[in-house]
Parts: sequence; C-alpha cells; structure tokens
Amino acid sequence: MTFEENLLKFIREDLIGEDHLIEIDENEHLIEQGLIDSLGLMKLVAFIEEQSGISISDDDLIPENFETIASIVRMVQRLQS
Repeated sequence: MTFEENLLKFIREDLIGEDHLIEIDENEHLIEQGLIDSLGLMKLVAFIEEQSGISISDDDLIPENFETIASIVRMVQRLQS
C-alpha cells in the first residue's frame, strides 16, 4: 500500500469510525467538512510521523497542511526531501 492509501484507510477507519463508508477523495476538505476534529488531528499527526518517518514541527501544524489528503501528501513529500 502507498502512503496515500494507508492515510485514507486510517482516516476512514480510525478517525471517522462508524461512518467509514463515507467516500473521501484527495481533495475533500477534512476539517471544514467535520471529518477530523482537534483530537483527530493529533492522532493524524502521530500516524503520519510513524508511517513516514518524519517529524512535523509546530511551524507545519497549520490548517493548510491538513485540509485535504492531497495537501497532507504534499507536506509529507516536502518534509521527506
């Protein structure tokens, strides 16, 4: 599985939970649509760090980096390079 596939699976199963059958595409606004709350965001950060081997600094903890699957993947790619 790719990082993006693992990320989608984590969001669907661990953060959304019972409503995990909701379709989410790479441009779905996760926070704006209420799919991820503040606690979910912290779980998401821990998952990203564990899966990608990066450390997300306070400077990177901005809503723009977590708006969509695509923005998360871009942030991870930027931090890995």
